[in-house]
Amino acid sequence: MKIMSLCNTNYGNTAIGQVLGRGKSVYFVGIGGIGMQGLALLLKERGYCVNGSDLHAEGAGIALLRAHGIGVDVGHRRENIKNPNLVVYTLALPESCPELLSAKQQGILAVSRAELLGYLMSAYADSVAVSGTHGKSTATGMLAAALTAAGRDPTVLSGAPLTHGGLPLRIGEGETAVCEACEYMDSFLHLTPKIAVVLNVEEEHIDWFPTLESAQNSFLAFASRAETVVLPCDGKGTEMIFAHLGSRAVTFGLNENATSAAADITWENGCASFMYRFCGKNIGRARLSVPGMHNVYNALAALCVCGELGVSLADALDGIGAFSGVAGRLEFRGTWRGMQVHADYAHHPTEIVASLSALRARVGAGRLFCIYQPHTYSRTAAFFNRFAEALSAADRTLLLDIYAAREENTSGITSAALAAATRNARYLPKREEVIPLLIKEGLPGDTVVFMGAGDISKIPDLLSFEE
Repeated sequence: MKIMSLCNTNYGNTAIGQVLGRGKSVYFVGIGGIGMQGLALLLKERGYCVNGSDLHAEGAGIALLRAHGIGVDVGHRRENIKNPNLVVYTLALPESCPELLSAKQQGILAVSRAELLGYLMSAYADSVAVSGTHGKSTATGMLAAALTAAGRDPTVLSGAPLTHGGLPLRIGEGETAVCEACEYMDSFLHLTPKIAVVLNVEEEHIDWFPTLESAQNSFLAFASRAETVVLPCDGKGTEMIFAHLGSRAVTFGLNENATSAAADITWENGCASFMYRFCGKNIGRARLSVPGMHNVYNALAALCVCGELGVSLADALDGIGAFSGVAGRLEFRGTWRGMQVHADYAHHPTEIVASLSALRARVGAGRLFCIYQPHTYSRTAAFFNRFAEALSAADRTLLLDIYAAREENTSGITSAALAAATRNARYLPKREEVIPLLIKEGLPGDTVVFMGAGDISKIPDLLSFEE
């Protein structure tokens, strides 16, 4: 199911540093990707001449780049490469990408996004990399909020805009940097953080990790590169890491023996409040502004890092409480025709269960509509039954066509088949049918979530939200 796509190379920080030492012109191929945007903006802020290319001419990300003085060529062509010092590419590109063929012909060093991220992170004394199959962006955002409230002024590179319409980047002046660490194609093995966070490990990206054990081995290799490892004490697929690196590990979870623990959890409108304990001592009451049990774990992981970095945990709690989420992660977009509209990036059964459960706590007497766009054929086929079960938690599910991303449909899997296996679900062959159907069937008081990792996120932008 995988097309011939690019891989990470292994030039290393020394080679990248030598190239950037000779000149400050960098060209990003596939600059519209969220991770590429953050790196491009950081280099621009540091005085580099930054340009790039992308297949898409429009979108909030491209507009933000141009607003910051970064030129974006539309389309991939050999002539885009006009002798930059360094070319940075996204792994979503095919091997036949003309810019990369041109760079190779000209003898220009080309490195992946992950390699540049590793180089930039290596400059910080207190570097933190947040990994996990689920929850990376939210936990990264929580940690950014906590550290900022505690006065650390961190630089942050996230996999999601830190606010709606904002940047996936925070530029700080301190010696602390936080990044989201992606496991796909072992990208996070280019990082050598002081603290590695592993939120959870589960079967995912089966085109790269054919088994759970292969994923666990990769996360173990990542965690081994850090001085300190932050792990859940409640399992979540990280037992292998603890077995090998227990002497370096600090833990978070609901167990009272965890380094970072929650006790006396109460709930209001789907959001948790709990007594926060660090190293067996009560620090204060955490009051989350984001819903769901999964966010209790995200908060405990973020607070655990704060404790290891020696910041004021009382101030960190204030930052965690003020955190209202990152863009596209159970993000409330507004009220439309009396319906509460959310956008969510969930594209794995475990994530769907967590998101729908969190929203269910807020629905009350209203109904929960889920408009879902499956992401990649391989994932949909591998977790077909789990998807059907997870999506059945909504009162009504509308399924759009599968977002192919980098894949071809060699399995014959379809959204129509998934709709047939899901309770109260319907397949919509045309995206244009979504809004008219909601107008016809939705009622004031209903909750609507547009869910998936593809271009479904564009649909809420078409709605006229109430002031």
